[in-house]
Amino acid sequence: NFAAAWFNLGVVYQDQGADQKAREAYSKTLEIDPHYMDALANLGQMQMEAGDRDGAIASFEKAIEIDVVNPTARNNLAVVYRQNAVKVRQGGDVERANKMFLKAVGHVRKVLAGDPQNIQAYNNLALIYYDLRKYELAQLVCLNALKFEKPDAGLHNNLGLILLKLNKVTQAL
Repeated sequence: NFAAAWFNLGVVYQDQGADQKAREAYSKTLEIDPHYMDALANLGQMQMEAGDRDGAIASFEKAIEIDVVNPTARNNLAVVYRQNAVKVRQGGDVERANKMFLKAVGHVRKVLAGDPQNIQAYNNLALIYYDLRKYELAQLVCLNALKFEKPDAGLHNNLGLILLKLNKVTQAL
């Protein structure tokens, strides 16, 4: 009945690549303490990586119920909603996809309201605008984030991809 011990066991299993055992340990952690944020976050991350987007959304939304400003859960929710939106749009349901993109943007904005220099949130926002084919806006988001002097390879890479879409090949390189 010691939630922290079960959580630590889950981390050890996860580090060893024993994902099923890690999920079981995180689930046991949450049985003991349903508000154990790190277990929710790790379980949600594992669900997201395994392609269980609905499970990931449920875990991250539960984390937000517990801590409404949790930037990790909100950033991860933005990622899942963006991924879902891309898939739904590919299936032809543009209206539903746009609603998912809006949810993703909403979560990123809440992160930035609490932490205006959160590079992951800026990166997520740039990718959302990229997927919406709003390349100039995506570029602006990246350029604003780069002003914070927090080096981030992903942000630079995404800016390069955006610049390619804008036919600014030299800048992209």
